[in-house]
Amino acid sequence: MPRRVLLIATVALTAALVPATALADGGNISVGSVGTVQVSSTGTAPQATATTPVATTSASVPAQITGDTSGNVAKQSQGTVQVGDGNRAHHSAATAQVSAVSGSPRATADAKVARARANAPASIPGSGSNTASGSIGTVQVGGGHSARDSLLRIDVNRPRAEPTVTVSAVGRPTITLNGPGRIPVRFTPGVPALAHGASLQVKKQYVLDLQHLVLQAQWLGVSPAFFLVADPIARLTLGGWAGATPNDGNSATKSLGAGQTGPISADPALALDSPALDSSLSLGGTNSAGGVGANGVSASDATGQVGGGNTADKSLGTVQVGGFTLAPAFRLSTPDGSLAVGGGSGIAGGGNTASNSIGTVQIGGGNSATGSNGTVQSGSPTVGPTAAVTGTPAGDASVGGATSVAGSGNSADSSLGTVQVGGGNVANASNGTLQAGGITVGQTATAGGVTAGVPTNVGSGSGNLADTSTGTGQVGGGNTASGSTGVVQVGAPPSASPSGPTAATLSSGPPQPIPATATGSGPSGTASPRFPSGAGSGPGSTGPNRVRGASHTSGSSPAPSTVNSSHKQSSLPFTGLDLLAFALAGLLLLAGGASARRLAL
Repeated sequence: MPRRVLLIATVALTAALVPATALADGGNISVGSVGTVQVSSTGTAPQATATTPVATTSASVPAQITGDTSGNVAKQSQGTVQVGDGNRAHHSAATAQVSAVSGSPRATADAKVARARANAPASIPGSGSNTASGSIGTVQVGGGHSARDSLLRIDVNRPRAEPTVTVSAVGRPTITLNGPGRIPVRFTPGVPALAHGASLQVKKQYVLDLQHLVLQAQWLGVSPAFFLVADPIARLTLGGWAGATPNDGNSATKSLGAGQTGPISADPALALDSPALDSSLSLGGTNSAGGVGANGVSASDATGQVGGGNTADKSLGTVQVGGFTLAPAFRLSTPDGSLAVGGGSGIAGGGNTASNSIGTVQIGGGNSATGSNGTVQSGSPTVGPTAAVTGTPAGDASVGGATSVAGSGNSADSSLGTVQVGGGNVANASNGTLQAGGITVGQTATAGGVTAGVPTNVGSGSGNLADTSTGTGQVGGGNTASGSTGVVQVGAPPSASPSGPTAATLSSGPPQPIPATATGSGPSGTASPRFPSGAGSGPGSTGPNRVRGASHTSGSSPAPSTVNSSHKQSSLPFTGLDLLAFALAGLLLLAGGASARRLAL
């Protein structure tokens, strides 16, 4: 009871202290309410601007909530939110009242040659006050809404929106969406400076034999000529050539399913220039595959030959390409810097021969496959792209150098599953052979005046031989494997000094006795380390690796001592302890254990 009297006295005192003009002045009043939020009419106008070398953009979002000037009043209510003015809540719970809402977001973008402007005025109009009396769960947005003794009632005035978008390019043409007068779309073409032209020349000269499915092409390609000018925005041109050019001739005899062409090239000429943006882009260069000479197919099926100098005889599923070259030229220039990409990569060209073979792929030149199946042969490959970035705020940088495999000319005779890269590799009556010439890695990178690179050599030169062997891997040059299984050989790099003794090579031959070894050269007649034949007399030798049969010993090594296979060993291995004594001790321990077990039972 005393608390009620105190509350009534407080309310009366507050009413007496509030001036009679408080409502007229737009004040917020809460009487006997719990959890009330009241905000008078308010507005905001955030804006942002961004400037880049390409364009300048700006945006602003002015918005306001306004009502009449009578303020907001909440009496004997719980959970009331009132924003704006003229909102009333009496003996209500969970009430949200918002006066009229209006806003006019604006955005502009200026990209030198093109400009865009967007306005989107929108509002939820209303007039009068929002009132809620004896209600629960009331939402009123806009103005002029009334809820009395209601439950979960939502009143929102109909929103309005009038977006307008205007786009112009160099002052013309102009496109306006939803402009003045409520025209949905208005297009003003103006007088733009546009010009274009296009043509496509197809050049063909070929012979097609449908009975034997043979295609022989001398000329077969296209040369486009296209341009588009939208001055001063951009200019685009496209030209060049893509297709096959003549060689010295193609012939196919008693063959089914053959395709023969001269060298194939792709020489694009693309240019895109934008004076308004002070930028340009170009793509060119020369890319080709093939070689010189004539192609010949005899009694072979499913053969493809590109370039010249290729021959397939009594073979099935053969692909021969006389080398290829990749030399693109790309350049991009902007006010903030330039990017240039170039360099050259490819495989050295020449002629290829496949005879009595199945599934042969030959790229480059000087490759020969005879009586072999599943053969892949490649001339010396080189990978040497370059890239340079100049004139950027971060400085200049570039990448260059080249990686290559040495040699030319590979031969596979009566072999299965042979892969040869580089040159000078020979596989004779061998299965699962991988051979590569010396590998040189020489890529470099430059930035900030500092050049870095990790030059690497794996083997040197070319020339590997696998004879009647299975599972052979040879890298570098001067490696030989004969009658061997599971051999891996790596030639020494140029001017390399070995860091340890030469590794022994395992083979599948019959076991051989191991000779005694000793470190150092020693006096005459003492044992010396054993090395493969032809490898020299010590670790410093850089001669070829050779594996023939089981193993080889140096000519200067002494004759190994033989081991009598009938000798009976009477001591334990590694310890030298007497075998008979340990057997008797074991029997005694076994008897003692059995006696102890019987006593325990």
